[in-house]
Amino acid sequence: MSENIIVIILLLLSSTTLLIFFLKFHKNKEKKNSKFEFNRGFPLIGKTFSFLKPHPPNTMGRFMEDQISREAIISADGELNQFVMNNVGLFVSAWLPAFEEIVGRDSVVFAVGENHKKIRSHIVNCFDMRRLQTLFLKDADHLASAMMRSWLDGSIISAKNEAMKVPNL
Repeated sequence: MSENIIVIILLLLSSTTLLIFFLKFHKNKEKKNSKFEFNRGFPLIGKTFSFLKPHPPNTMGRFMEDQISREAIISADGELNQFVMNNVGLFVSAWLPAFEEIVGRDSVVFAVGENHKKIRSHIVNCFDMRRLQTLFLKDADHLASAMMRSWLDGSIISAKNEAMKVPNL
């Protein structure tokens, strides 16, 4: 009797799982034509399965193609670059979704036009060479020297742990 209940529960769970995958696949097919397509993958696992899926050695694989295969125009022509900078509002940003998650939507790389120029000028003023030499380099040298003096002679250190201590100093 209890074996039948276990079998029924397993059948219900497997059929529910298959139904969820089918609905998810069908839903993703409808969204393929969307301009702003973004797939987070299966919850908690993310895109691990697509990353681990085998592919021929002469291709990047579906995972890498989904991540970085975008068309781009790279120009060394001054006139074209000036045109792009003057008409930056007419162009669509082509940053990868993962990059947006890492740096944040309010980052300077996502600013456009005059707003970008204004933010960039503030950043450049904060980090000009004179200011860095007078304020930052002396402190950085002092902190690095103090950290290296704390290491015991001949002892093994963990580079990761030591690097993680730097922001806390």
